[in-house]
Amino acid sequence: NLLRKICLPLVTTNGHIMENYYKRLLKETSTTDNSLKSECYKGLGLIEYYRNENDIALEHFEKALDLQSKSNSDCATLFNNIGLVYSKQDDYDLALVNFKKALDLLLKNGNSSSNPDIASSYHNIALTYYNKGKFDAELTYYEKAL
Repeated sequence: NLLRKICLPLVTTNGHIMENYYKRLLKETSTTDNSLKSECYKGLGLIEYYRNENDIALEHFEKALDLQSKSNSDCATLFNNIGLVYSKQDDYDLALVNFKKALDLLLKNGNSSSNPDIASSYHNIALTYYNKGKFDAELTYYEKAL
């Protein structure tokens, strides 16, 4: 989380610098430090997402997910990121699958309803239903986001 908080503003403005940083860090990281490697792949995925290189972004997010414990709250962030990529590609069914996985993980991990990640997940699901033209479902999820 600390790495993400420090680096996220740089990803959107200095993607090429951050890309080199993440790749170098991956080479120098211990083969057993899955958490740090996952953060690097997540960062690389975000860079590619902002570059509109969606297939490459998905590859990086999937690698990051493979390195995480499947009940980890970081997985919720990755599922949300994957959902955003699919949404950007207008693949709303796969976007929904991933947004719902993120929400399920957040709720299972005992996060309170005031957690902004939960509201964000509800929002992502609602927006996806809107894009699918399913306005009743959209309204239901927007109400839950409040």
